[in-house]
Amino acid sequence: MGFTNYIKNKKTFSDTEWTLFCDDVKKLLSEATVPVANAHGTEGTNPVICADYIAFNGVGVESHETAMIEKKSRDFDFCKTNQKPYDSLVVELYKLVRKYDPDVQLSSDGGPGVFDEEFKSRQVKKKFRLIFDVEIDLCGVNEETICENLRAIAYDALSNGEVTGDTEAIVEGHQYFVEEL
Repeated sequence: MGFTNYIKNKKTFSDTEWTLFCDDVKKLLSEATVPVANAHGTEGTNPVICADYIAFNGVGVESHETAMIEKKSRDFDFCKTNQKPYDSLVVELYKLVRKYDPDVQLSSDGGPGVFDEEFKSRQVKKKFRLIFDVEIDLCGVNEETICENLRAIAYDALSNGEVTGDTEAIVEGHQYFVEEL
């Protein structure tokens, strides 16, 4: 069992579309901050981009199942990532397919919005939500002191792996997410 992205009713790419698609994928992967490797996730290898297919995986323990797009049509395909870091690249890969095949159907265990820009924005925020189990008395405390305290708490929470929460606070242009006590 694992987190999966799905692609249905993908048409065959024309030669021109495939060339452009491969260029887009090369750019996506070259700009990625998440490391990727060949289809097996072997350290020190590169994704495969060839005349018939594109295939990549996470690296080492961060690999799961192969992300693969073939030039020929496919009725159904999927990539089970188990939400490992390369999942974001699989989503972007599938979105690139949609650029050349607007009728392709994309879905994900993450819900119907995974392939929308608004969803991506919410997910980025979600990754940085923090739960604070502290009370801060704001009476008589200046904003600079609050910022220093929030940064220290945020650093401690991130270091301890506490990454959930409800309420958003913006202090000095920095965004913090805290749970109300």
